[in-house]
Amino acid sequence: MAYQVEFRQEGLDDLRRLDRAVAQRILNKLKWLTQSFDHIIPQPLTGELQGLFKLRVGDTELFIR
Repeated sequence: MAYQVEFRQEGLDDLRRLDRAVAQRILNKLKWLTQSFDHIIPQPLTGELQGLFKLRVGDTELFIR
């Protein structure tokens, strides 16, 4: 099953502020994630971020729902 990624405006703004190579790595990882999510065990977050999962790309952490 393939998933879709939806960006909030603040996420798009953050992505645009990143170095182009870093932003491309994140987009590539997100594309991979949409195709592979059923085959990985995401790390669930707790507290205020409960219901989100962490995905790391190099030094950048992404939070996914």
